Amino acid sequence: MSIILPSEFKRSCSRAYYAEWTHDSDGLVEAVALRAIDSAAILRAMDGRNAGSEADARKRVQEQLNKGVKPSL
Repeated sequence: MSIILPSEFKRSCSRAYYAEWTHDSDGLVEAVALRAIDSAAILRAMDGRNAGSEADARKRVQEQLNKGVKPSL
């Protein structure tokens, strides 16, 4: 499945809905797939992961400072 974002994707968007279908040679629909993607949950998860990695980096720097070692950034 390919996801195409709108030209102006805003963080306030919460859900995106997609519909796909397949048809036979006569043009009759054989199968329909509906998908709802909760982009707000995805963005929250990404923010949490980024915040966690930043906190880990600050913790490593602080540990080096506590040892009296000049931190390597």
